[in-house]
Amino acid sequence: AKSYLSLPLFILGSIYLFQFFEIDIIPIYITISLVHFMRQRYGVLMCTLRAGRSMAVSEARLNQLFFYNLMLTPVIYFSIHPDYIFEWIYAKFPYSFSVIYANLLAVLFFTILVVQIYFEIREFRIYRVINSGKIFHSFITLCLWAFIPYYTNHWGGMAATLIIMTHALYYFTFCWKRAQTPKPNLFLSYFIILVITFIYMNYLIKLNWFTHIAMTITLLHFLLDTLIWKRKDIVT
Repeated sequence: AKSYLSLPLFILGSIYLFQFFEIDIIPIYITISLVHFMRQRYGVLMCTLRAGRSMAVSEARLNQLFFYNLMLTPVIYFSIHPDYIFEWIYAKFPYSFSVIYANLLAVLFFTILVVQIYFEIREFRIYRVINSGKIFHSFITLCLWAFIPYYTNHWGGMAATLIIMTHALYYFTFCWKRAQTPKPNLFLSYFIILVITFIYMNYLIKLNWFTHIAMTITLLHFLLDTLIWKRKDIVT
């Protein structure tokens, strides 16, 4: 318990230490943030798989490949394409490579996506089973991580806000399922979470004095979240 209480001070001290030695912590923070959001969505995917039919290990691994393709490949694409500047939560990273590499990555992305759609159709034809939770989760992930950033060309705005909103909604839904009766109003709680997240993304995070506080809170959340997801007794 004492170690958990000291974690916020350790994280905040580390942030100021990086600042003292003039080390840019933003790329590190952004990388941790992206990995965290991907891992949470992956965790939700595994919950939807457990709710479906029993799968062989190879089938589960294939679903993992499909799902990480929906998130990781677009991030790399936007990072290396010369016509885009990868932006995440108002931090810009002007990396640039040849457009050939970006186009090859796009071909890889859509090839894996087509294979994923084929396997979903095959799943229904052979087993007569539709895992609506997995399909819905994959579709939302595809929209948030690939289509919206591509068509708006602005990762740091709409895409990041919606990703963080759904991130919070997933956690609240898990907590709501485990809550004892009487449970809070689900839709009212969703509305409050969306409003708070919108204010956070569009106002608070832009304030200089709030930056270090926000980074401390989110990094602590990432750390504790990792410990929670490692538990084997989580009921979903």
